[in-house]
Amino acid sequence: MSDCIETGVVDKNLKVHGYPDFYITDGSVIQGNVGVNPSLTITAMAEYCMNLIPSVADSSVTYISKQLKLLEEEWKKKT
Repeated sequence: MSDCIETGVVDKNLKVHGYPDFYITDGSVIQGNVGVNPSLTITAMAEYCMNLIPSVADSSVTYISKQLKLLEEEWKKKT
């Protein structure tokens, strides 16, 4: 984690330097040993990062659920 590409891979928002919309949210971005089991730290970092990403129009869970329901209905008609 760093402010520039010369000293690190991701910035403070876990966004990869030089690659728009590319984030790394796993344990590789932790700068040191956080303890025996870092899973909660990794989860918290991933949730923090996901909250920073702006939502896209029509990407809500409701929209996706409707699309899945339509696909399921089409599949049932074919079988």
